Amino acid sequence: MGKVKTNNIDNPVDITKWLPKFSIAAESDNNLMDYFLKTNYLNSILYEKEWLVIGRKGSGKTAIFKYLVSQNQKKAANYYSVIPLTFESYPWKIHKKYIDNKLPNKTAYKKSWKYLLYTVLLSNIIQQKVSRHETLSNELKKVRKFFNCVYSNSIIGTKNVMLRNMESISSLGISLFGIGASIGMDTKSQEGINEKVDDIDKIDAISSFFEEQVNQEIGKDKYLILLDELDEVWSTSERDTYRGLLSGLIAECSEINNSHVSKGVGDSNSIKVCPFLRTEIYEDLDFNDKNKTREDSSIEIKWSADTLDAMFFSRVQALLREWNKNNPAQKFEIQGDSFASDSSSRIFNQSSVRHQISPFKHILRMSFYRPRDVIIYMNKIRKVHKKEEGSLYTSSELRTAEQSYSNSIYNELSDEFEALESDKRFEELLTVLSKIHRQTFSLSDFKNVYKRDDQECKKRIEFLFNISILGQRIGRNWSYRFDDPELIIDFSKPFYVNPALKNYLHLIEGAK
Repeated sequence: MGKVKTNNIDNPVDITKWLPKFSIAAESDNNLMDYFLKTNYLNSILYEKEWLVIGRKGSGKTAIFKYLVSQNQKKAANYYSVIPLTFESYPWKIHKKYIDNKLPNKTAYKKSWKYLLYTVLLSNIIQQKVSRHETLSNELKKVRKFFNCVYSNSIIGTKNVMLRNMESISSLGISLFGIGASIGMDTKSQEGINEKVDDIDKIDAISSFFEEQVNQEIGKDKYLILLDELDEVWSTSERDTYRGLLSGLIAECSEINNSHVSKGVGDSNSIKVCPFLRTEIYEDLDFNDKNKTREDSSIEIKWSADTLDAMFFSRVQALLREWNKNNPAQKFEIQGDSFASDSSSRIFNQSSVRHQISPFKHILRMSFYRPRDVIIYMNKIRKVHKKEEGSLYTSSELRTAEQSYSNSIYNELSDEFEALESDKRFEELLTVLSKIHRQTFSLSDFKNVYKRDDQECKKRIEFLFNISILGQRIGRNWSYRFDDPELIIDFSKPFYVNPALKNYLHLIEGAK
């Protein structure tokens, strides 16, 4: 990078007057939501064949979810009627009872998801018809009666769809819709066969009846079902159960999306179901065609240095324009566009810092390339900023904020990954890294501290590698899985602890 440029602009007010402390939740930031409009993610959901949205925690999945919900039936949502389903307070304990024990774990809950999705969808179709004062068919009148009897109303969502037991739902549905013959109940009764039909098979028959009604009644309407916060309940203690639940969901979403795929080029699905999942949770699932689904049907939210720079600087520009418009006597000036190698460094007084990289590149080097990491670091800089040092942020403040930032990133990662690796195990592994005391280390260094056999040590290192706490050198640079999902671990090569955790773990640079 050439000579370091230093420019202490004499502004009438301090930068903290107009650049606030940001919320780390991407969905609460309108500027970030506006930025997503410039990406291809929304276009893929609304117009293309992709339907599964995956990304790391803090990557912006919920921002996309909330934006689409806000655009219900509008042009920006391709005129879809958007049905948002959030699972933060979902009755998972009841849902777990809706299991088909005749099937393997990866498909044991598929029928339960079919019931949930078609029930919610048909409920919305009925609401649409009623709001437009359309006459309901006899079959829809029966469905509405069923909803009122089972749920006390015809408006159904995640809070109530699974609150009743299977027996009461299945008995009423089979009787009201007259569909017992579809699962052989009438034949068995006539032939004196006492074989019991499982409640889950009765539920499946009701779901198929609902599916028929949806296909007959949807007309020219389009529905986009969005499912968020599916992984809030994920825990190591019931890992297999939740793997089965979410694997069954993906399988059912795939079937629904494929059965309602658009016929013409550029046409959109009449029905589209889009679950939003954390990448590491998806990778832990087990279902047929998992890799094919990720390749053909998923949208993975990933960020690069350029897109993170553009995202953050778009916030800076919006806030700066607003301040200067409302305060013409106290206009604020930042560095010119040729000051540094990126735009976001223009709020600092120095063009480059340690290792001759820009301030913003330094922030990215200590991140997992997520908007959340950038926001946390910028908030920490703001907190330590001294107004008497100048109106812009300084390189010394960038360094001062490192320790607090590193502590916060540890807390973020602990919240994110304790569900995949028990809380005690996660803490134990980071303690091992701290005891190694070096940012660069070998497999033998890890074994000397961890005191486990070779297979166990490799398993734990691979976990840390898969979640990008550890990286390895490719060419001249250290690479991580968050940037290259195809990166293959090589136990013969040194490992490198992500700089985001260097200060928290009190590591020193270099190898032994």
